[in-house]
Amino acid sequence: FGQRPNVLIYPTDIVNMVRSGTVSFHGSVERWDNPMSLRAGMTKEDMDGLRKGFELVIDPDVKVFEFAKIVAKVFFEELRAHGIRNMGVKYTGGKSFHVAVPFESFPANVDYKPVKMQYPAIPQIITSYLKEKAKQKISDAILKLEPDISEIAKKIGAEPQQLISEDGLDVYRIVTEVGLFTSRHMFRLPYSLHESSLLASVPIKISGIDKFEKADAAPEKVKVKEKFFNTDGADNGEMEYLITEAMD
Repeated sequence: FGQRPNVLIYPTDIVNMVRSGTVSFHGSVERWDNPMSLRAGMTKEDMDGLRKGFELVIDPDVKVFEFAKIVAKVFFEELRAHGIRNMGVKYTGGKSFHVAVPFESFPANVDYKPVKMQYPAIPQIITSYLKEKAKQKISDAILKLEPDISEIAKKIGAEPQQLISEDGLDVYRIVTEVGLFTSRHMFRLPYSLHESSLLASVPIKISGIDKFEKADAAPEKVKVKEKFFNTDGADNGEMEYLITEAMD
């Protein structure tokens, strides 16, 4: 809806856009010095010059809601195991969850180059590494919840043989598009409504994910409490170990 790029500066801007028909608000994964200078056909060098950072937003596409909870928890736990403390989780308003780390947690430089210039390479490397680390844990948790592969296949609309690999359950037939980082990539903003379900994309505590139900995201039930990008006490070195491991 509307033009792109666009910016929201004042709270009344949101109200005015809603009055003119906007339902869902999306924001840039990348941070820009002057978003309104962005235009189609820009060179990478020009965009690198405008970019002042980026968020890591892990966005797994999972058709089955209970499986989506498992995936979000495992990725959250993997990040925590790599020393990350400033993380957020939110329900997308649709079928699954986003897990995010703010740019404040990234080191200024990697391989002697500014991190802000290494988009989308660094988030792609990180998500590729985390997918590999998380694969067996996700598989074990899904099979614990639903031991019958035929039932899993039925739930996602696949044939049972499509879900079997040499290593057992092929998790990434169930979970797709874990990290889609492209130029000027957008994601649904916290507390925005989902344009199809009209549920809120609500941040939640990871400890509350098991009890969370889609009905909890009905707009009339939602209270603005949790942050999605938690920068309280952010340490710009805490992502360094994860980036190093992922690149290695």
